[in-house]
Amino acid sequence: KANQQRAVREQAEEKIQWHQGFCGVIEWDLRTCKQDLTFETEHELSKKPLRVDMLIVKKNKDIELKASYARAFRQFNVIEYKSPEDGLTIDDFYKAIGYAMLYKGLGETVNAIPADKLTVSLFRHGKPRELFRCLSEEAGVSVERRYPGVYAVSGYHIPVQIVVTKELAKEERSALRLLTYKVDEEETVRFLRDMERLTDPGDRNNARAALEVIVAANLPLFQRLRREGNMEQVMRVVFGDDWDRRWNEGVEQGRRETRKEYEAVLAEQRRSLADKDRSLAEQRRSLADKDRILEEMAQELRELKARYGLA
Repeated sequence: KANQQRAVREQAEEKIQWHQGFCGVIEWDLRTCKQDLTFETEHELSKKPLRVDMLIVKKNKDIELKASYARAFRQFNVIEYKSPEDGLTIDDFYKAIGYAMLYKGLGETVNAIPADKLTVSLFRHGKPRELFRCLSEEAGVSVERRYPGVYAVSGYHIPVQIVVTKELAKEERSALRLLTYKVDEEETVRFLRDMERLTDPGDRNNARAALEVIVAANLPLFQRLRREGNMEQVMRVVFGDDWDRRWNEGVEQGRRETRKEYEAVLAEQRRSLADKDRSLAEQRRSLADKDRILEEMAQELRELKARYGLA
């Protein structure tokens, strides 16, 4: 059953654009300073298909970013994001650092991207405990909690941090906490209320990108909220006339996933029954073989009795 659930979850994972929602939330979180930042999603490191999930460049080095995970940002900030179903291993950690070093080395001029103006941040919803163990026990570096959910990794010549999004303080009101399955209803409603007050088209588009992911991963919650009438007006304000179409598409996607899950369970039950049928058939063949052997032995015994005139 665990394998079935994992398979269904992986199918859903393929449809949910987690990275798109993540980038939308980051831009949403830092929207008050957006005039001093540039955001490049899937920034290409070279002419070959080698990309980082996000690159944030400070155009004004003196701005102060309020988000806890952004307080360590320098001028050039390489971002790697792992969805709720992705792991974050020691190899992923060094790969992100490698991407940052490659980004630095591929500058248009010599030292166009100074190392002292570069940072690396890795984001994941759940805490990567095995990675933390590897860093402390095998790599010999320390991991220090600077803020709730924000862990600085020492021992490298550029700042590196790991952000555990579900541990971010609720007071920050970051929708990064909502990029997962089984979101907190109170936080979700609060996020929707915040979205309702948006007036800037760019901010609203980023919020929509995040919300599409959140809805896709938590459709039953939004179905209930809609039935109760709590969020209907908010969603119409956010999505406009497109809301009904998007909702119907989401419902249909949920039905397809439910059907696939049901079909997967039926297929597993059929396989189980087929295995049992094969096992019973083998047992029947074994019993038939034993009956045949016993009959042969009984026949030999009868022949011996007849030969020696035994009653």
